[in-house]
Amino acid sequence: ATLHVVNSLDAAHMAADKLSSTNLLALDIETAKTAPDHPQAGLNPRLSRIRMVQYYNGQDCYLFDQYRIGSLEWINPLLPIQTVAHNALFEASHFLHQGIQFGELHDSMLMGRVFLNENKALKDLAANALDLELDKTLQVSDWNRSDLLQEQLEYGAADAVVAFELARLFEQWFIENETHYREAYEFLRRLLYPIARQLSHGVPFDVEYHNQLIAGWEQECETALAQLDIANPNSVKQKQSWLLHVLSDEELLDWPLTDKGNLSTARDVLENARHIPAAQPLADYTTMTSRLNNFGRKLQAQLIEGRLYPGYQIAGMVTGRFSCRNPNIQNMPRSGFKQCFRAPEGFVFVTGDLSQIELRVAGILSGDEVINDAYRNGDDLHRNMAARMSDKDAQAITKAERTAAKAVNFGLLFGAGARTLQQQAASSYGVEMSLEEAEDYRELFFETYPQFHEWQQGIV
Repeated sequence: ATLHVVNSLDAAHMAADKLSSTNLLALDIETAKTAPDHPQAGLNPRLSRIRMVQYYNGQDCYLFDQYRIGSLEWINPLLPIQTVAHNALFEASHFLHQGIQFGELHDSMLMGRVFLNENKALKDLAANALDLELDKTLQVSDWNRSDLLQEQLEYGAADAVVAFELARLFEQWFIENETHYREAYEFLRRLLYPIARQLSHGVPFDVEYHNQLIAGWEQECETALAQLDIANPNSVKQKQSWLLHVLSDEELLDWPLTDKGNLSTARDVLENARHIPAAQPLADYTTMTSRLNNFGRKLQAQLIEGRLYPGYQIAGMVTGRFSCRNPNIQNMPRSGFKQCFRAPEGFVFVTGDLSQIELRVAGILSGDEVINDAYRNGDDLHRNMAARMSDKDAQAITKAERTAAKAVNFGLLFGAGARTLQQQAASSYGVEMSLEEAEDYRELFFETYPQFHEWQQGIV
């Protein structure tokens, strides 16, 4: 590609005029930090500004130095043109912050997602699909320099060129493969601007209430620590020694081991052992220290003017679900933590949920009559399962019993073993069950949905 560095508004208008004659453009941007000490500096549009805009049309790559150009008005003729970027949510968010929206924005990362089953970074996708090695070292270089280095210019240009080549490759794959690949991609692509708009608003966060939670966690941590006769509760060896001392022989036989045959002190193992009275102080200490480390003061450090701006990833999970990071507000503590999120003055939160959607899909895929009949009749499968688990009438089921059944129904849909079911029930639903109970519930699940069980085994 031939590189053209654009340093003035007049030159930017001329370059945009040349680029406007094509039907596909690749776009990339580099951002400079405006609040260097914040963990989201350079990533969030409120803490960064666009330093360079790179456009590639298949032959020429134009590098628009916005520190020299200033205004972004030159971009207007290019907005209606089909444009592709890699991880386009980043570009969409930064331009939306400037009041700019593209008419047809595409994402080479989401294209790769429908074929390769994961969201790959540009470097990884280039290696996988194009057999091309990209050097990303300069991604974290100083983009606030008054004069950009030649290496920085070339680095920025390369990202735009690779996005263009990936788009051309994936277009060929779309043509060669069945239509559902393109349909799946278009569904994901249409989420770009709804998510970008949501990201622009952020989530108001109640720091005062959060501080009260932190104080409570600290108190619970001290209470648990007082019950532990351990000099250093963060020492693996000391925790193993304490467990050997307090657990019964039967409990020790059931305790998960490390690869070296020692008692496991992994966080999930300890948290899932809360039902064992002797281990409860260490389980409580582990839970509270984890909350303090992950959801305490460090979370407040992510605030921007009293709001959190989580980074959502479309189809970020292998199952196709959204993922979230920096911070991950999909994985917050269940008990009482949601009250930290406050709707702005004059607004309310509205929850939209697809009722038991995984079970509905499982019934459709497997043809299981128990599942499908229940939904045709308007039954609640969680309540029905709870009735079988507790040997009670469905109408007498409590909320806690239904939650336990929900953990079983959703946990076992994806082929979990008994130990995984035990761990997920505790971490995702706050439901404590012994390994023996998890094994019994697993058998009950398969007895309840026999056709689904047969279908699941066939898939394996």
